[in-house]
Amino acid sequence: MARFWAKFVEEKLLNAAWIATRSQGDEQENALKSAMEVLEKIEGELRGKKFFGGEAIRYLDLAVGWISFWLPVREEVGSMKILDPSKFPNINALIASAKHG
Repeated sequence: MARFWAKFVEEKLLNAAWIATRSQGDEQENALKSAMEVLEKIEGELRGKKFFGGEAIRYLDLAVGWISFWLPVREEVGSMKILDPSKFPNINALIASAKHG
């Protein structure tokens, strides 16, 4: 199951964020919508857990750890907001814990 999620996040979120960063108008909006849909699924997987693996870091946490670094960069470069804390509190908590060790 962890491999499925790792592949899903890499293929869907990474691609959508990349397209949103380098596009404008409708193409950017469609890519942002796709990214948000993936983030909603990730948010659901994190609900009630500190990490994807529960209380311990496991494979999936490492495989999707790029989210904590690359999505904020994509947001800044593309002048857009993907990781809205009110929509994705669990993802933002995971990112904060990754930054603060």
